[in-house]
Amino acid sequence: MDDGSDVFCDYYSGKITRSDLTNFMRKSCDLLIEYNTYCTEDKNLSDSAKEEIIGAVYDMFSDINSRCAVYHCEQEGKSYNSKYNNDLYAYYDSEIYYDWKDVSQLLLDSATNICSDVLGYTADIESYKGRAYANNSFNLEWSFNNQSTKRIASFVDTTVEPPHNFRFFYKQCAYPGTTDAAKQNAGYLSIWSDNDVLELDVPYKILANADVDLKSGETLLSKYISKLTNNPIINAFFKNMQIYHTNYGVTYYNMLQANLVRQNPHLYQG
Repeated sequence: MDDGSDVFCDYYSGKITRSDLTNFMRKSCDLLIEYNTYCTEDKNLSDSAKEEIIGAVYDMFSDINSRCAVYHCEQEGKSYNSKYNNDLYAYYDSEIYYDWKDVSQLLLDSATNICSDVLGYTADIESYKGRAYANNSFNLEWSFNNQSTKRIASFVDTTVEPPHNFRFFYKQCAYPGTTDAAKQNAGYLSIWSDNDVLELDVPYKILANADVDLKSGETLLSKYISKLTNNPIINAFFKNMQIYHTNYGVTYYNMLQANLVRQNPHLYQG
């Protein structure tokens, strides 16, 4: 049995349903319990061992769910980036986030029900979820990908939930080959919120030491927020966005990484 990544990717691509995920989880638990029972000397597996198997499947699938949801978000962003000749972009879709959140709850409910059916009691399945797969693991995975790999975007606080019907696409160096001096280092940002769309250039002044000023939701977008909405949830999420030139992402990588550690100490406890 593989780790199930293909199954979760099929779900986010719309090829299968949540019921299929539930069935896959139950089948995985049944097969592992059957195999481990067969491997025992007396062909008898204790309830505690069965519970640990169900908890381990839940833990593994929680991780896979986060990785596949963020991967799907990344692939969706490729359609907006297709006209450019590099992959320096960041894309976020809040509906994928809330889909991930619903599936996370589905996995917990499914594992709890499997325990009840197999063992006849209710187990604390959530305690089996590894510390790396916290309730904010979608935003964590997204932030690590765009900060550590691309080094162009991150969240100040990964626990802040997005508003519904919210998307943004950020592109660094959006005008390659331009002779317009004002746009030679400019990025591009497009924000969709309900029926409103905001598009703006992100100007960067490259200094002699290759430093670049940080462009964050608070400094860049605060003056534009009123054009979209006075919704406090949207305002808070805009202020939680950080977008920057890769020069900044490389130069201040340790500072940005330290912020993630500070916001998520459970990932780094011994």
